[in-house]
Amino acid sequence: MNVWAKPALGPSRWTIPTYTPTPTPSRGTVCVSVYHDRNRDCIRQSTSEELLPGAQLRLSNLTGNFVVTGTTLSFDRPFCFRDLSGGTYVVREANPSGYVSTTEDIWGAVVTGNFTVTVPFGDVAVATEFRNLPLILRSLQRSN
Repeated sequence: MNVWAKPALGPSRWTIPTYTPTPTPSRGTVCVSVYHDRNRDCIRQSTSEELLPGAQLRLSNLTGNFVVTGTTLSFDRPFCFRDLSGGTYVVREANPSGYVSTTEDIWGAVVTGNFTVTVPFGDVAVATEFRNLPLILRSLQRSN
């Protein structure tokens, strides 16, 4: 903060400016990264674990009141809930089709003015390999 005084024309007259503080922004952002946790270590490796589209997200306040929902859409950008009032929120994730969680599906996020909170969710692809087993039929009658 700079406060300065400037003499006015004439002897012993000073002008002191009025200080007007700039209001602190009270809106914040929560960005959600749902990533393919290939090595199941619950930490995203940005070079080998891409973001996943198709995850359903729900943002609510601490009392459980619904605030907003969204769906991840991109392999390269997180989904962001913008222009949120300051406070504590709960973020829930429903996995994309064909994936199961490696991290918790619920996180808390404290939003403050002019800041972005990043919330990570790790998911791994469900193994879809099916093995065909031979069917063996055997008569239950006793043979002589």
